[in-house]
Amino acid sequence: MEEERRNDETTSAPGSVDGGDILKKLARAVVKLFYKPKDLLILDMIIKEERVTEKRLEDILQFDRPLLRSSLSALRNDRMITFGSDKVSGGDGKGVRTDFYYIQYGKLANVVKYKLDNVRRRLDTLERDANTMNSFYCDSCNKSWTDLEAGELFNIYNYSLKCNLCGSQVKEDVSRALPSSRNTVMKFNMQASPLYDLLEQAEAVYPTVTG
Repeated sequence: MEEERRNDETTSAPGSVDGGDILKKLARAVVKLFYKPKDLLILDMIIKEERVTEKRLEDILQFDRPLLRSSLSALRNDRMITFGSDKVSGGDGKGVRTDFYYIQYGKLANVVKYKLDNVRRRLDTLERDANTMNSFYCDSCNKSWTDLEAGELFNIYNYSLKCNLCGSQVKEDVSRALPSSRNTVMKFNMQASPLYDLLEQAEAVYPTVTG
């Protein structure tokens, strides 16, 4: 594990302070957007100290242990942080193990790209479901249409939707529509824009990191 950590440090910070700062900003931006404020405090501690034990996090942040472990588990499961351990020989010749958390900056960019891609796919699915759902209907003949199909029913003379089968007025089924899906996608694109900018900067500094 220690060898993996050393290899990661070599890959992620080849003598460039600016590049390291970009990856730290990227880590903070992701946690700030997708996680809770307490998770950001934990990440800031790990960034500051490079590697930190659970006990030190508990002492400095004054979090209850179950709450702290819940946050550490969430960040670790998403590979935003990594668990490591060292074994050092004690005075009696026995090995003393120290567990700690750190960030694998060399893999961070790919982790972020994977996370953003997953979120975007879920939102695209939500929007696609909204577009294919029959959210408009005719009371008279019970015919129904999707959001996309309903556009063809618009009557420019009285600004209403008319059934193309019986000519009756078409209504929107509010209970089945998903009106917020497009807004959600737009909001995500706006919020994630700084992350994509940081990813581009990271790739410019470390082409092998995001490849």
